[in-house]
Parts: sequence; C-alpha cells; structure tokens
Amino acid sequence: MLLSKALKMQLDTEDRKNKVIIKGLEDKIKELETFLKEKDILLQTAEGSLAESRSQNTKLSEELNEARSILDESSRRFD
Repeated sequence: MLLSKALKMQLDTEDRKNKVIIKGLEDKIKELETFLKEKDILLQTAEGSLAESRSQNTKLSEELNEARSILDESSRRFD
C-alpha cells in the first residue's frame, strides 16, 4: 500500500512536470507563430513597396528618355 502511494505520488509529480513542459512548449509555439505572422506582414509590405518602386522607376525612365529625345531634337535644330 505504501509503495502504491509512493508510485502514485511519483506519477502525479511527473504528470505535473510534463504539463508544465507542454504548456511552455505551447506558449513558445504561439510566440513563434505570432513572430512569423509579423514577419510575413513586413515581407508583404516590402514586396508592395518594391513593386511600387519598380513602377516609378519605369515611369521615370520613360520620362528621362522623352527628355533626352527632346534635348537631342533641340540640339539638332540649334546646330
């Protein structure tokens, strides 16, 4: 009987210990999931900014080419 109680107490202690470990792991997983969601949002924002920058770069390149054409034409007329 005494041995049975000692074994039960030992099992109960192990169960509590395991529950604490599992809770800690669950909390860490939730923390990592939150961190990944935040990183994903930042990545999506950066991708949007990159796309916008590329679009502006294309537009500015076209404007620069137009300005060069006008300058070349004006230069030819001046000569």
